[in-house]
Amino acid sequence: MKQQQPCCQKLNAQQAKAILDSCQEVVLVDVRTQPEYEKAHIPGSVLLPEQEVRQLAPGIIPNLDAKVLVYCGTGKRSAKAAAELIRMGYRDVSDFGGLDQWTYGVTDQ
Repeated sequence: MKQQQPCCQKLNAQQAKAILDSCQEVVLVDVRTQPEYEKAHIPGSVLLPEQEVRQLAPGIIPNLDAKVLVYCGTGKRSAKAAAELIRMGYRDVSDFGGLDQWTYGVTDQ
């Protein structure tokens, strides 16, 4: 019997907001580029560009059991990054798609 691979949970923005509001121990990850992040991002998010997930994730998210929420601009890069995090051994990864669906406020700070 083949062992099932862990997979990323797909959420919508409303579900992600509920998790952020109810759970203190969440790593909110923006996988867009630095210029995109500097223009606007969700408050409390950390930048982990999709192209650099494999190299930078261990330093940014050292705990493989951390609850990780991933987003990008439209949902394509976040899906790739979430799948990569799962392959790297992270066990609680959720992808809520793109900032284009987020209606709860952003910052450029």
